[in-house]
Amino acid sequence: MPTDIAVVAAAQLGFARGKVGQRYPLMTDKERAGFALECAVHTKLLTITNTADCGDERETIALADGTTDSETLQRRIVAQLFGGIGLAATKAVVEANAAIVKDAPDFWSAYMSVSSVLTQLGYEDAGHYGCGASKSVEASVVNQIPFEQALGGVGLLVADDGGNELLLKQNTDTKLQRLQAGFYGSWGPQAHIDHLNKTVPHNLSTLKQDPTDTETDGHNGSGLYVVTQTRQGYQKTGRAFSVTLPMMQELSQKLGGSADERRRILLGFADDTLHVGAGIVTKDFPVFAQSA
Repeated sequence: MPTDIAVVAAAQLGFARGKVGQRYPLMTDKERAGFALECAVHTKLLTITNTADCGDERETIALADGTTDSETLQRRIVAQLFGGIGLAATKAVVEANAAIVKDAPDFWSAYMSVSSVLTQLGYEDAGHYGCGASKSVEASVVNQIPFEQALGGVGLLVADDGGNELLLKQNTDTKLQRLQAGFYGSWGPQAHIDHLNKTVPHNLSTLKQDPTDTETDGHNGSGLYVVTQTRQGYQKTGRAFSVTLPMMQELSQKLGGSADERRRILLGFADDTLHVGAGIVTKDFPVFAQSA
């Protein structure tokens, strides 16, 4: 396992409007410190490097290829992006108006194009049943975070080089123009699952649910953990949502065709993380980050 890992409290999502996090809030400095330590302890070396699961905190109890052994699933350490690698990458490149999707007539077509490119690059898609990010593809664009708050949040993941504001404004304008054109309406969460089941059943997860929890379906997360170091990932405990910043950086470099495009894609990953998370977690949900 990686050594000398430190995790620190970084921010709060003041713009969030969901319900996850209300059940087990971190109320004291001691609780927050304990949560940070828990995240550090469960930061492991990646065992699979060519995919990214969703950032959902709920533990994986099965894969669609028939894998159900809990120890095998615990040893499966992969990067995480909200919605899984294919959906997250598609939302980022669409927001960036990148060349690989510029001519796509709708979001599903864009997703299939990005999936094809990712496969050519050696990546595999991933996702899970009942994914909130997949269900909220259009809603996460409709419900825009106030721009200044979004800009500040994005800056937590992508340090401002002086150009964040201009490029994020371009990204936001692109999203809204596509929304008005009906671009996102073609997306279907069930079609997404069917595609994953057909192509990558070994990366299609069933997550632990609670049928008695009618509000959040078993979400017990208390914070969002950002992994910042390469070749490392978070081992799920049921407590922390997680996203893997190095995977965002890696994909941005490979999917962009110019310096501006690569930067806009990276900002797109960060921006979409905030917008998807805002609809799921509660106001002031805490964010933790792995320090260098």
